[in-house]
Amino acid sequence: MSAIFTKSGFIADTAPDAVTLTDFLAAPGNTTSIVLEPNSRLESLEPYLGQLALIVIKFPKFNDGRGYSLAARLRRHYGYEGVLRASGEVLTDQIQHFFRQGFDELVVSNAPTLARLEAGAALAYDAFMQADIQGKDNAPAIGHAYSWRRSA
Repeated sequence: MSAIFTKSGFIADTAPDAVTLTDFLAAPGNTTSIVLEPNSRLESLEPYLGQLALIVIKFPKFNDGRGYSLAARLRRHYGYEGVLRASGEVLTDQIQHFFRQGFDELVVSNAPTLARLEAGAALAYDAFMQADIQGKDNAPAIGHAYSWRRSA
């Protein structure tokens, strides 16, 4: 069993079925949802980002961090504003990192992770020393824009 988790809790999956990047590029007007593998190249996708409502990024292994980089690049460099969904090995200790890298939704299938999320143990911290993907500096600054930079 899997469930979709957001910062606000569990939601129902109402998105259309996502197609692979190869299938999408063969017929770019046929869908608004795609799936990216961790090794996907984003350059060919750039002209179509405005028509995509959902991009699913696969995480085939819990220790494969390439999907985080794809999410950060989609948000920062390409300006993607649609929904980013992580799918695959989503574990409890990674949830906060997914959200900080720009993901909106997580497909959670790991039973212990589902149990912890249902119990309310999702987001452990609400302030950070480094800015997140949106460029917010959540920790208090000391006379400048970076909380971690020395003032003297």
